[in-house]
Amino acid sequence: YDVSNAVVVGRLPPYMRYVGTVSPQGESVAYNPIGAIVTWNAGRVSAFSGFSQPAREVSFQVAFLPSVTQSGQAPTLMDQMSITGVDDFTNTTLSATGQALTSDISVDSRAKQGDGTVGH
Repeated sequence: YDVSNAVVVGRLPPYMRYVGTVSPQGESVAYNPIGAIVTWNAGRVSAFSGFSQPAREVSFQVAFLPSVTQSGQAPTLMDQMSITGVDDFTNTTLSATGQALTSDISVDSRAKQGDGTVGH
């Protein structure tokens, strides 16, 4: 069944800065500098999203200032990610947490070894 009032939340680490360009335009993405929290109010999400219907996705621009200690690493871009929403059939609140998002793009078939790591 569909989910209503879906909200995705994540935290940017101190070395990341929210720039704000959101795609697709019109998506409800907000940034709170207190705690560096990014919130996406996704609204209604179809039960078939990502299967027989396109997945719901949003992107936003961030700036990254690496430190010397991050050299050769794939730093965390966002952590403490979670999603909540209401199941339209049971009218119960659903929630889940996600793993930290890093700059490691090795799952991309076009990526070369070392892509996604901070240069020396």
